[in-house]
Amino acid sequence: MTRAHIATALLCLTSLLPACTFDRNDRALSVGFIDNSRFDYVDGCGCTFWPPGTERSAEQRQLLLAATNERAWVNIEGELIELVKTYDDVRLQGRIGDIYRQRYDAPDTSVVVTCRATGFGDTHAVDCDASIAVTKNACTTTLAARGSCGC
Repeated sequence: MTRAHIATALLCLTSLLPACTFDRNDRALSVGFIDNSRFDYVDGCGCTFWPPGTERSAEQRQLLLAATNERAWVNIEGELIELVKTYDDVRLQGRIGDIYRQRYDAPDTSVVVTCRATGFGDTHAVDCDASIAVTKNACTTTLAARGSCGC
């Protein structure tokens, strides 16, 4: 097979992949904060994620919120999207350095969280450094975050 044949085959294959159909293809997918100051989404137990190098703010501005009832929320391009948990192997007790994963889905949107445990609360909480991969309409961006899961 010649280079021309390979290039043509690759072009055909990539044309079958979904295109990044976001409104602004010239920049990365924008993931914003969620205001949970009135505890509209998570009111105690669940998982919250915020930018590294910051503490959880008094305004409760989070990058991703996940309630204990299998629902979660993410702000993409200013739109608050409700997600459903489809995978979760977080253990609230383990060892520092353990890796945990969660996945949340909605139509045209998925969020995959990978956490590395940095500490444990009493018997009901784990703190972690996280990587959050957000995909919408075939556009993906990955964020670093700090997080906490539990009660």
